[in-house]
Amino acid sequence: MSQNRPAAFSSLRMGVIREKVQDGVTGETRDMQYTQCKIVGNGSFGVVFQTKLSPSGEDAAIKRVLQDKRFKNRELQIMRIVRHPNIVELKAFYYSNGERKDEVYLNLVQEYVPETVYRASRYFNKMKTTMPILEVKLYIYQLFRALAYIHSQGICHRDIKPQNLLLDPSSGVLKLCDFGSAKILVENEPNVSYICSRYYRAPELIFGATNYTTKIDRLSSIDAMVHPFFDELRDPNTKFPDSRHPGGQVKDMPVLFDFSRHEDDDYDRRPQRPRYEEPLSSKVQKQLLGIAESPLKRIEDEISSIVKTVCEHYDDEELRNSFYDLTLQLVIEQPFKSSFLAAVVLHANTQKEELVKEVLQRAATGLNTSIVKGEWRDVKLYMKFLGSLQGLLEDEGIFPVLQDMFTKAVELQTENAEENIGPELIKIILFTIPYIMASSATDTADKALALVDNAEIISGEPHVLQSLVDPYPGNGKHEAGIPASVLNLLQRQLQSEASSGWQLACLPRAWRVVLEADQEDPLATAPKHALPSIVIPDIVNAGVRPLFPELYFSVYADQEIETVPPTSDIASCLLRDSLVDTINILDYNRNATARFLVDIDCYFAPGTFVKRATPFDRLRDIDGNRSTWKPEDVAVDAVFSQLFQLPLPEHKLVYYHSILTEACKLAPAAIAPSLGRAIRWLYRSVDSMDLELSYRFMDWFSHHLSNFGFTWKWTEWIDDVELPSLDPKKAFIEGSLDKEIRLSFAQRIKGTLPPPYQLLISEEKEKETPDFKYNHECDSEGKDILSLLRKKAPEEDIQISIDQIHIQAEELDLGDPLVISTDVYVTAICYIGSKSLSHVLSCIERCKERLLALAPASAAAQKQVIESVMTYWKDQPGIGVNIVDKLLNYTILSPESVIEWALTRQGKRLGQSFVFEMVSATMGKVTKRLRQVASAKNVITLPAEQRALLEETADRERIVMKQLFQQMDDSLMGWVVVGNKSLSNGDIIEDAMLKQWAQRWLRVFRRKIVVEDTWYAEVERASKEILDKLAQEPAPAIKADEDSIMAIE
Repeated sequence: MSQNRPAAFSSLRMGVIREKVQDGVTGETRDMQYTQCKIVGNGSFGVVFQTKLSPSGEDAAIKRVLQDKRFKNRELQIMRIVRHPNIVELKAFYYSNGERKDEVYLNLVQEYVPETVYRASRYFNKMKTTMPILEVKLYIYQLFRALAYIHSQGICHRDIKPQNLLLDPSSGVLKLCDFGSAKILVENEPNVSYICSRYYRAPELIFGATNYTTKIDRLSSIDAMVHPFFDELRDPNTKFPDSRHPGGQVKDMPVLFDFSRHEDDDYDRRPQRPRYEEPLSSKVQKQLLGIAESPLKRIEDEISSIVKTVCEHYDDEELRNSFYDLTLQLVIEQPFKSSFLAAVVLHANTQKEELVKEVLQRAATGLNTSIVKGEWRDVKLYMKFLGSLQGLLEDEGIFPVLQDMFTKAVELQTENAEENIGPELIKIILFTIPYIMASSATDTADKALALVDNAEIISGEPHVLQSLVDPYPGNGKHEAGIPASVLNLLQRQLQSEASSGWQLACLPRAWRVVLEADQEDPLATAPKHALPSIVIPDIVNAGVRPLFPELYFSVYADQEIETVPPTSDIASCLLRDSLVDTINILDYNRNATARFLVDIDCYFAPGTFVKRATPFDRLRDIDGNRSTWKPEDVAVDAVFSQLFQLPLPEHKLVYYHSILTEACKLAPAAIAPSLGRAIRWLYRSVDSMDLELSYRFMDWFSHHLSNFGFTWKWTEWIDDVELPSLDPKKAFIEGSLDKEIRLSFAQRIKGTLPPPYQLLISEEKEKETPDFKYNHECDSEGKDILSLLRKKAPEEDIQISIDQIHIQAEELDLGDPLVISTDVYVTAICYIGSKSLSHVLSCIERCKERLLALAPASAAAQKQVIESVMTYWKDQPGIGVNIVDKLLNYTILSPESVIEWALTRQGKRLGQSFVFEMVSATMGKVTKRLRQVASAKNVITLPAEQRALLEETADRERIVMKQLFQQMDDSLMGWVVVGNKSLSNGDIIEDAMLKQWAQRWLRVFRRKIVVEDTWYAEVERASKEILDKLAQEPAPAIKADEDSIMAIE
């Protein structure tokens, strides 16, 4: 038992003990003091101490558990997410070291509850009585409340026993504790069967089941609560009737339920697991993976421990290779840690110079490979890492490479001003320089400043495409501001840093060591190394993803107090760069990404940020020159910069949605207020925002609310409910509510809104199935068609009713008979298929032949199909948009008909979010098809005749795409120039709004055609290179995948 006692407890049991702890809810680091430590419980895996917190005098329990690396310990993870009155509360946690250097203990600071069910049962047994039945019921009720809660979270406790049920006799409260064996169960995922203390194990565990559920906790609960408090169950001589023969003989209680055998046991009976020594390679891997992640560990100690282990055991080949591979993998996968990894290499250089040579060689190889492949983000990350190692490089170090990049950038930009690789190279140079200047190198200021000044040749000139990606063009309502180019911004910030002595206050200097007065700096006398050759090729690969000018976007601009770095401070670009790279690299794990964002303050210099979750109002109380930057604001700002990236973000939009959701779940007290301020700022500027971005904002906003009960302070925008529907703010509100209804249902959303908003959700929106408008006595043909479609009658019978409609339409001069019959027919299909999407698709499939015949017969009838679908689903337009999308897939509708329906008839449609969604999806199908065909023809093994066929198809598809974009442009220009002639003179304001909407649409789709042209130009360039290569070295004729060609055709 003594080996688990902290060293501080031995010498200061009555003194004050101070620890740096993390809050159990927010994770915020704070100081904690406690005193009067005494052991109140122990088991196989830990010891529990009772303490008094100072200065409050509140009792607390500290559970100290050895972190055995062989076994997963989920207790902290689970304790941080459970909050229930019948579960012991986690106040804080911290880590401490044991007597052995490799021993690490997790200390959980919990509320103190004085008694347990086990001790209570012992007491009543000793008094030869039983607990009053009312108290037993009270405790059982509370236990099952706790179980219901954790089971609803998917958590199985797996160790319920009397010792883990805490009682407070004074209040009658029971609390469940000890989640050391708990686990979040995943369906069909096997679990260990040797779990739960003996005598409380469910039968399925006894028989070795591994696919059990949370039900195993129920039997354990009954054993733990019922048996200890009833004498007849504790007495092994008790006779029980045979359940198979109620009137038959009684039988002895099974030995399994003989609880008297272990009443005197005061410890956990689970067997002790033998110790084993963890392989050094695994230990170093864990240290590298966890470097700088905990604010409770000194980074100097972490670096020293890694260097010592690697250098002392350098002969271990597995350890060496593991260190090399993981270090460089972290450089390009976890950008936050680059400076700390460089510090490890710098200090390793003082002991093992051959280790550093290998790291440099592998880094140079990786850098050269990335340059050849056009993976420019990886190039930048390698350069930042090597820049941080400038202090151990001989001669000029990394500067010749930077100079070569600059020369190539100027050359490319001179050849073509629209070239994007040149600015990308300049960006890499400018982002590398701060890491050089924050490294241990000296005498680099002049070279750095010269490069910064020279870079102005390219960074000072706005890119020709810059105006197209401006997120706030003004839209005719406000003057459009000059967009801040990241390149130009960074260049000016570096010049400012140079004039102030290259302070770069936000970057950590992890390589620095604290020296005694007469001690020599080991880094100053460490050996220097030559940088391996890094080559910039003559022909530079642009990479897979098209490059566009990058503008600086922030949702926390113009605040009363700065919560993010201003654009005048270089920290704004350096923090954003690391955050954006982390977000886009870790797209395969949103949880890890969210954790990095929440812990951002661990990876930059102390004092860069205020404490996490500091309320905005308390920032006013911060003294003088101290930072007011909130880490959560900086992280949220970076995510929004990618969510609102133009022309396209790197990943699907839902990925960025999920990061914000996960971050909000991890640290709600910190992230939620930041998101609230971001939403308010975006809403205020929604009328001057790019139309595509306002749609993305609406999409994220409604999706985010759906993850948190659809709650928002709608009363803040209550005045905007009275605005006309063409006002961008009113359109945003209506569009958001429509999307919320799609994600839930109208009645629920209506219940979350203040009364003025409830008027926006009509009774028709609350109907699950809209009415069939031809269901009247005078519409006998409409009812007949509906009945025939329901019966799946043959087309000949349906044609009779359609002919009747044509005759009546001609007699009454109602217009085009085919248009009228199409309306009846399509409306009937929508009504029959209103139950679900599968129903309507099934009905469309049956009626496909007739619907396909409409396009060649009449363009007006084809547009009527869209009109009929959208009219039927006018109160739930999202469903209508989905059906139109499926009709496009069936080629029942053409993209031209969708564009004409959306943009030529009613100007008010320009302000409706579902119309923008429909048109964007339609244009997306057209451009996607062109991209598929154009990419397919660049397969190098494709036979010549198939390549020629695909080239012909690509040219045809490109003409179709350009014609479609031109059709959109002409239609929208009609609204811009002419406006809505149907409006009276009193509607001049509405006409002006309509023109503004048309201008917003024009800007979006003119940008899209530029993006497509840029992409196609890159594909054509690649195609030319392939043809040139084939001309020089003819490839063997290999039969292409016929299925792929057929799919494209």
